[in-house]
Amino acid sequence: MLSTALVHQGCTVTIVSLDKDREVLKLPSSISHITLNPPWLNIKYSFSFQLIAWLLRNAQRFDVVIVHGIWQFPSLAALIALPRFGVPFIIYAHGMLTNNSLFRTRTKVPKKLLYWTFVERHTLANAAAVVFTSEWELIHSEKAAKATKFHGVVIKNGLPPPPVEPQDSSEQPPKGSHLDPYLLCLGRLDPVKGVDIVLRSFAAVNASRFRLVIAGKGESWYEQRLRRMVSDLGMDNRVQFVGHVQGAKKWALIREAFALLAPSHHENFGIALVEALSVGCPVLTTRQVGVWREIERFQAGLLFAANADECADAIRRFVQLDTQEYLRYRDNALSCFDNEFSIDMTARALKQLFSSLRGPQTRTLLP
Repeated sequence: MLSTALVHQGCTVTIVSLDKDREVLKLPSSISHITLNPPWLNIKYSFSFQLIAWLLRNAQRFDVVIVHGIWQFPSLAALIALPRFGVPFIIYAHGMLTNNSLFRTRTKVPKKLLYWTFVERHTLANAAAVVFTSEWELIHSEKAAKATKFHGVVIKNGLPPPPVEPQDSSEQPPKGSHLDPYLLCLGRLDPVKGVDIVLRSFAAVNASRFRLVIAGKGESWYEQRLRRMVSDLGMDNRVQFVGHVQGAKKWALIREAFALLAPSHHENFGIALVEALSVGCPVLTTRQVGVWREIERFQAGLLFAANADECADAIRRFVQLDTQEYLRYRDNALSCFDNEFSIDMTARALKQLFSSLRGPQTRTLLP
């Protein structure tokens, strides 16, 4: 999506990958795609002599290189190969530099601290820019990095406009939301997403005409825990688990939802929230998600602390809105998306960053 938007901004884009990504294969012919051999030893680190060799042979063809993610070999490959040619590289952190990412899995902490000391802090310090998708992510990443200095910039994740709503589609939301309105939780089922908070909050709210739809998959132990909570709270007839959804079914669920609930403890950006905004679905979320400032500024939903009491208050307040107030929130959600999260805005911001590094050239490599 972003690569296509960059082409529309006049950039020439080449994507280099170590696997045959199905999404990359769908790209238009105007974007070059180089597939190298799979990583050496087929380990998650993605070590590849071929990637270094390819960069050494081709670096001078490009004005800037974008590396997606850290804790993987491609960022080190960029540090090894590119500085000798004076080619700047940009690193997208993708939420991997916050304390939650660093210390969430205790067994990985020693390995990450060792890798940070000898490798990753040097890649970040030598990058022309490190891109964060929200002010929240930048602030928390700077705290986690401590003494390591890098040039951090905020460029929001932009999304293309949502697919046009079909006039006659077989993909319908559960039971029809107009006669049976529902609140929606959408995304990976994980403790950090706070779905347990939603369940306790929903049980405390006297809103019998509303249902709660939970769309997503997660670890089996956590899904079972959530289902047990539903039964223990006596909400089997009010809560529906629909599993992982995508495509037309996902968009139908979002469009017809009364609001999206996202009581996350940590979210460096929040793609599902922005998708909701793109179709005018208000968002009820916490200040621990990267896009909370935009939601607050445009009054595109409600904000609350990540606990059951405040979440219940937000739900209670929202389901009691009169029709005019509710429609205003839906209009505000659309305005928020149009003004803050369009893919073209992201591409323009990136192109401006490219120009500040190397002048007006527009040849871009995304490994």
